[in-house]
Amino acid sequence: MFGIIISILYLIRTKPLLTVTKNEIIIYNILSTKKTNVNFEEIKSFFVITTSYKGITNNRQICIQMKKPIKEYNNSLFYKFLLKFDIKIANSQYVIQTNFLNINHKKLLAILNDHLKNDR
Repeated sequence: MFGIIISILYLIRTKPLLTVTKNEIIIYNILSTKKTNVNFEEIKSFFVITTSYKGITNNRQICIQMKKPIKEYNNSLFYKFLLKFDIKIANSQYVIQTNFLNINHKKLLAILNDHLKNDR
């Protein structure tokens, strides 16, 4: 049922889910009008996490590793739990799910890395 509702929201949505400008990345939430602005100055790097089932890739996410996470996230138990495993994952406060965008993740990653290099 939830999948049907999400599919209908994708069909009637007129705004983009992701916008990349010179200075920032704007990530929109599908279920609300809330948006998240991430400045390139605050980003340390990007990396891809791939999920597969029986050898078939079914989801790719581009994680945005921050130089310093926001204070609320930094103080959360979830952050402290992730910090025990990997600092790169723990500092990845934002994620772009490329399967929802219907875009090649390699091209998007190249665009994001190019913007990140130009910002420095």
